[in-house]
Amino acid sequence: MRESEAQVAVRLVFGQADGFVVWRNNQGLAEYGDFKVKYGVADGGSDLLGIAPGGLFLAVEVKRPKNKRIQDNQRQFLELVLSLGGVACVWRTKAQAEEQVRGIRNGQRKFF
Repeated sequence: MRESEAQVAVRLVFGQADGFVVWRNNQGLAEYGDFKVKYGVADGGSDLLGIAPGGLFLAVEVKRPKNKRIQDNQRQFLELVLSLGGVACVWRTKAQAEEQVRGIRNGQRKFF
């Protein structure tokens, strides 16, 4: 499974979960003539950003099922979200996403 397929699976879980809203956080560099513009929330910003029940900020880093490693800048972003009261997740499979949605509803905020 490619990471893009994992993102689709995780977004489908949210589409069926009441109280969750997520958006894809595209990141990259666009060139306009001599100008270069970075876009995306932040260096290491999670793949999906959103709102969890209760108005909590939600950051979801999506990895392929066999990819165990989170980059340092991704971990720093997730730790920042967590330290400010948000929900920070690393999701690799649809089943894991479903389990973590239940965990968020029960008050858990860290999933990595």
